[in-house]
Amino acid sequence: MATVTPPCSVVECDRPARARGWCLPHYKRWRRRGTIHDITPEHRFFSHVEEGENGCWLWTAGRYPAGYGKFSVDGSTELPHRWAYEFFIAEIPAGLSLDHLCRTPPCVNPWHLEPVTDRVNVVVRGTGPSARNARKTHCPQGHAYDTGNTYVSPRGDRGCRACRVAAERRHSLK
Repeated sequence: MATVTPPCSVVECDRPARARGWCLPHYKRWRRRGTIHDITPEHRFFSHVEEGENGCWLWTAGRYPAGYGKFSVDGSTELPHRWAYEFFIAEIPAGLSLDHLCRTPPCVNPWHLEPVTDRVNVVVRGTGPSARNARKTHCPQGHAYDTGNTYVSPRGDRGCRACRVAAERRHSLK
């Protein structure tokens, strides 16, 4: 005699029940979230936010190696700081990225974010090697990086003409 598996106890779900009277997808949702009911993105967002110093909202869920968060919305992974900015402030204009004014990558406080060009975000305000080099006004020998003394290589690197001329002289003397 074959046993009949009852349907999932969730209204309008006709999949067979597996555990606790729920089908496998509803059971997995309960295990992950603690509820079988759909949770709004806002509720899930704030369940992963903790207040930090200087008014930062720190993302406590999954993060990328650089410290920026991961947030799943409608089946796709988003950056939670971008989601928060668009939810609370406005859509991010095309061609712009968000700069963390607080310099804290896990911060998702939309009032700590400003839409800027990639150049401003990385080179002008950044802390990486390209940003530090872009802020230099003189070469290591003290020559000014100005329009008359600066050349740009085919790779896009900036160099000092005076140092280049001196190096060519030294090389030609050998």
